[in-house]
Amino acid sequence: PVPRVLGLCTDENVIGADFYVMEKLDGMTCRTQEDTARLTEQQRGRLADRMVATLVALHEVDPASVGLVGWGRPEGYLQRQLHRWRKQWQASQTQPRPEVDELLRRLSSSVPDRHLPGIVHGDFKLDNMMLDVTDPTRIIGVLDWEMSTLGDTLTDLGILCSFWDQEGEFFNPITAGATALPGFPARTEVIEKYVGARGIEVSDIDWYLVFADFKIAVILEGIHARHRQGHTTGKDFETAGEMVAPLLARALDLASASAVRGLKG
Repeated sequence: PVPRVLGLCTDENVIGADFYVMEKLDGMTCRTQEDTARLTEQQRGRLADRMVATLVALHEVDPASVGLVGWGRPEGYLQRQLHRWRKQWQASQTQPRPEVDELLRRLSSSVPDRHLPGIVHGDFKLDNMMLDVTDPTRIIGVLDWEMSTLGDTLTDLGILCSFWDQEGEFFNPITAGATALPGFPARTEVIEKYVGARGIEVSDIDWYLVFADFKIAVILEGIHARHRQGHTTGKDFETAGEMVAPLLARALDLASASAVRGLKG
């Protein structure tokens, strides 16, 4: 589900750029562990199931059936993503990090041969789900589509898992344990639910998990760089740089433990 678009304006004289207006949803979001602690254990499990079901439903949509032919190019998507985020890192890095070069080397040498094309959200995670206030297990809107395109749908599963914290492991610095409470399934269960619903195999899923951590680290480095230059302000922006190293380290650890040829190093 997505909020309905009410209108599009392409007259830049109005506010200086194209813009659109969407319906306002009466809902709530869960971003932190404090937010998810308000849910019961049963509600957390049901919400997780519905998130996976929502992602599967999105990935099963035929782009042509909703007028999205030409929205992106699924062929060569992963190679282009590596190139894009390599350039983004080079443009925004604030200090040398040899682990980035090592990750890029491993990712580039182990790009999956096959892919599952479809609509890619680009940032599918818990706090981009608008939930019903009276039933917080019901997703009434998926938000933040600015990175959406046509590409390899497993990149969305990688992002979801990168933000899917579980007890006893390193928490993604952004979510800081939001899904690490009882009721939320383990990351492996999330993958199993997704794979089972789509009827696919994901022997190369580690590639997507490593790439997701790398991508998020690059985004955070960009926020850190812009904040240092005084180009952006906001809550937690001053600590964005502290989040980069742990994500890169987790990505390297996962790569080194992987059975995917080339990714292990």
